[in-house]
Amino acid sequence: MKKANSIGFALVCACLIGSCKVDNSVQVQMLINQQVKKRLHEYIEAEKKRCRVKILEEASTLADSILRANPVFIALDSLQRPPVPIRPPRPEFERKTDSIKIEPIIPVRREEENR
Repeated sequence: MKKANSIGFALVCACLIGSCKVDNSVQVQMLINQQVKKRLHEYIEAEKKRCRVKILEEASTLADSILRANPVFIALDSLQRPPVPIRPPRPEFERKTDSIKIEPIIPVRREEENR
């Protein structure tokens, strides 16, 4: 009887192990796809950052070389005072003619009139 019990127990365990096997291939494939998308997104972001750094370095080098090639335009020092502006020409002044006759306020008597 003990032998029958142990054989029965072995058969039950075998059935349980065999029946627990579930087809997880769909779930595994979904997890793989998610990981691939995540890794692809990380790779694209890393490439964008790398390209941005490379472009900024090239632009800086190009700007520096342009500044070195044309030093004449950089001759102005920001600490210097700006030049005095040019004075505009004077407007022409036209004097209006005076229509008032000039006469003394106090009439002057002449000595000849007094005699």
